[in-house]
Amino acid sequence: MDAPSIFARLPDELVYQVLEHAAQDTPTALALTRVASWVRPLVEPILYHTVVLASARSVHSFLDALSRKPASFGARNVRHLGIFAPGPVDAIDRVLGACRGVDSLACGFSLPSYKAAHGCATVQALAHPREQHLLALACRDGWDAAL
Repeated sequence: MDAPSIFARLPDELVYQVLEHAAQDTPTALALTRVASWVRPLVEPILYHTVVLASARSVHSFLDALSRKPASFGARNVRHLGIFAPGPVDAIDRVLGACRGVDSLACGFSLPSYKAAHGCATVQALAHPREQHLLALACRDGWDAAL
């Protein structure tokens, strides 16, 4: 940490713990990303820990944000992913491909439509999420255990 501030006199570990605790509140975390360039990489993983995509716009915005980060960022940092937007299915496939390390996945999009468009490879390539929640829309047209 190269911060010419009061933080310079504190141990790095303590500064990281304070920032991590403060970043648990989303508005505070967003503000912290604008505090200093050295703070942003410490706080961003916390912001991306849980991602909820409820609209096509949020799916596209999330993909746009990921496109400005290293290719492995989504897989390393997104632990809980909820996709409740019904589409577009191509964009949802890209989100799933970018976030292969999720621990929990909640799907509100139509799985049969997804499977028809993309097969099962991307969903099956997820690093075995411990929890999967298939909501009503996901199973509306039937459910295939292969997913």
